[in-house]
Amino acid sequence: MDGDILNRPKNLRTILLAYPKHLTKKYKPPAYIPGTVDSGVRPGAIKGDPEENWRINQLSQPNPRKKTDKYVYVEEEGVGTGISAGTLAGHGSSRTDHLSRPVHRYVVQNKRHFRLLLGERFIKNIDKAIDQSWNSIYNYYKRELQKIIARRRARRELLRASRRKPTKPKSPKELQAEKEKRIAEWCALRAKPKKIFKPPPPKKRKIANLDAMQGRISQLSEPRHVTKKYLRPSIDKDYIDPLRVRESAKTYQITERVLELSKCPAHRLVKEPQIIPGAVKRAALTCKVSPRFAELAVPKKKAAEKDNDLKENPFMISPTALKYVATTRIQELAQPIER
Repeated sequence: MDGDILNRPKNLRTILLAYPKHLTKKYKPPAYIPGTVDSGVRPGAIKGDPEENWRINQLSQPNPRKKTDKYVYVEEEGVGTGISAGTLAGHGSSRTDHLSRPVHRYVVQNKRHFRLLLGERFIKNIDKAIDQSWNSIYNYYKRELQKIIARRRARRELLRASRRKPTKPKSPKELQAEKEKRIAEWCALRAKPKKIFKPPPPKKRKIANLDAMQGRISQLSEPRHVTKKYLRPSIDKDYIDPLRVRESAKTYQITERVLELSKCPAHRLVKEPQIIPGAVKRAALTCKVSPRFAELAVPKKKAAEKDNDLKENPFMISPTALKYVATTRIQELAQPIER
């Protein structure tokens, strides 16, 4: 046992999982035997002992038809609804007959919707149902109303026929003249200009009372800004001359403080020194300059710029251009274009 465990391969589980779980043999159709009909049943299932094919024989037998006996009513004491057999076999009253008929409106609607789907036989049955429902007592007033309408219509036709005057047959010329007259009237009617539809008139509002509006009218008639009328100073009593001197100012006595404040301050009286352009201060004439100031006072020397436009020898070729070796592409581009 220990030797078998040691001899097992390491990947035994993967080998076992790789095997298929179910092995199915390839289907081979049965060989055709001449003179027989292939029913798809194996010969071994049909041949053999009766005990083996008993189930097949049972399933091959047809099912017997189920027969139901006719119901026979048997009267029993204390059982049943108490309705006799003669009542069930008899005829109902006229009211129950009229109640059992369908509503006339529903039957007519069904015929209208399903007349293309149903056959002639069903349409005939629907027509019978329509006649039965129309002749019921519930449509009595509708039938009488239709009879009254038919009588009134016949009476109107008789009155119209009696009012008509007997006319003689017209000749072809008269008929042609009437036709031409109708055509001329039609042309005259169509030749008229089309009617121009005017816009509808504006809706009139309620008329207001003038007495009630008088206050608002007077308020709106007044100007928004009222300016006083100009009057000359000699006429206007309220005019004040801005240049006039009051009488109290003429008799006023000035105080010492007011005199002090009326004088100009001393710092306002000092005049600023006058600046003379081009003049040199005395301190600047006696000033000794430091060597750094003397160095900064000297202007910088700038090298003279060369004029690149003017050359000493303008036809001279650079030595690098003389040593240059042109490539095949440069030579190709240097050739003129053929036109």
